[in-house]
Amino acid sequence: MDDLSASTRHELKVPDQVKGVVVTNVDPNSPAFEAGLREGDVIQEINRKQVTGADQAVELSEKAKNDKVLLRVWSKGGSHYLVVDESKAG
Repeated sequence: MDDLSASTRHELKVPDQVKGVVVTNVDPNSPAFEAGLREGDVIQEINRKQVTGADQAVELSEKAKNDKVLLRVWSKGGSHYLVVDESKAG
């Protein structure tokens, strides 16, 4: 994950009102990939808490109280929710 810079925002055509962190890499064997998270997606919320930077995103995901993490993600022009089930990690 990385902070959403002006150049990345322009490259991915992310609207100004979308805040969050950009996904820079997703392991194809990970629960996040299985849930639908892809490189270039913008994570806006983790467990209903707004994400403002990459450090905060890591902290929020580490504080998850159970194996399932709810993500609000902007991708290809729209926002949607994904549930990442960490209990499926192999």
